[in-house]
Amino acid sequence: REVAGRVRVLPTASPGFVRWQVANANGASSVGTIVLSSDTEIIESRSRDLPQPLPNPPVAVSGRLSRLTEVDRYELTATREGPVTVELMARQLGSGFQGAIEIHDCAGRLIADFADTQGLDGCLTFAAQQGERYLISLHDVDFRGDRSFVYRLKVTEGPRFVTAIPFGGQLGTEQEVEFIGYGLATGAAVLESIRQVVRFPSETASERFSITLD
Repeated sequence: REVAGRVRVLPTASPGFVRWQVANANGASSVGTIVLSSDTEIIESRSRDLPQPLPNPPVAVSGRLSRLTEVDRYELTATREGPVTVELMARQLGSGFQGAIEIHDCAGRLIADFADTQGLDGCLTFAAQQGERYLISLHDVDFRGDRSFVYRLKVTEGPRFVTAIPFGGQLGTEQEVEFIGYGLATGAAVLESIRQVVRFPSETASERFSITLD
């Protein structure tokens, strides 16, 4: 069954995952997930024949692969030259499908693709040209569909962090870290790295902390 509900988010809420359940005299439901972010969030609303235009990145669209063989398509116009990253969030939301993403240019050529065959979600980064239109296609790897196959597809422009060496540090210390990702040094859509000294916090007040790369 499906029951409509309304969620009120306070302006002081922090971005991240919010877990929720409903309960009655018969017990509690399974745990659901809501994502809070500071990005532009839109909902899938398109025809079956035409791709849905996306606003300028960063933007995230919430959608659903509800039918067998369904392919959701979105159209993006790049606002600048450089890397564009498309990130899929489905398994993290409790969805039971494995997504496949394809990127085509305005001439219909496939320029990048990704298949989540391990069920871990994932993302891809491609080189975009300013003012060019790109088609983003999403479907299940086996072209399945179900009402529960919800997803969040996030599109961002600019550098993408991939990993760091070392990947951790001791509390209250400073350490030089090598950051690896697309466009981190020059802004180009290539894998490159930079080094920066990181000051790790002395207390574990939260699960994570943010830094700004120079």
